[in-house]
Amino acid sequence: KEAMADEDISITATIHPLPITKVEENFGAAEDAFTAWFLMVVSFPFITGAFASFIVTERLSKAKHLQTVAGVKPEAYWLSTYAWDIINYQFPLWITVILFYAFDVETFISTSRGIIGGVLTTLILFGPAGAGFTYCISFCFQSPSM
Repeated sequence: KEAMADEDISITATIHPLPITKVEENFGAAEDAFTAWFLMVVSFPFITGAFASFIVTERLSKAKHLQTVAGVKPEAYWLSTYAWDIINYQFPLWITVILFYAFDVETFISTSRGIIGGVLTTLILFGPAGAGFTYCISFCFQSPSM
């Protein structure tokens, strides 16, 4: 302004970025998919891991032994515990599925190539499989907090 001796002179900057290419779009989608997958893989084992806490606590407090002495058959004990854990697993399972749709996580809800069917099948079967595995592993623990 001083060099030109004109106070009305101004500089306007504009930017015209290149359009996003298909490769960049696919790369961004892959990053989003990995993040969503990673968070699921990290979070769901905490749900099944919580199943062991109750089993170990009952074993250490001798509550399971007391029930056995009182006449509860081991099959009834394990079946009722298993059913309770599966029922409790349903809440986070369906909340997760609802959130997939609410946030439009295309990685998990896509109907192409049967992705949604595979995701639902895996999530539904993970609870019962995880509960059974947790019961087997629970005998290795001496404290419910470990």
